[in-house]
Amino acid sequence: MCLNSFALFLFVPAFRRVEFNFLCQPVHPSTDDPDVLRLVLISYCFFMIKFLDLVDTAFFVLRKRNHQVS
Repeated sequence: MCLNSFALFLFVPAFRRVEFNFLCQPVHPSTDDPDVLRLVLISYCFFMIKFLDLVDTAFFVLRKRNHQVS
């Protein structure tokens, strides 16, 4: 939860400075805009946090501790 809060804390200021499309945001690898690169990095970190949450839940299920799985 702390990592998610920190990611949100970094995301909001960068999001305000970038013109953002909610349907489809193209990202060009040749961009030099630091705010766009920060948004890409934060999005990747958020994905990795969610992946670790999934792995953690899988370990709970494999150890048959279903009372800890929400």
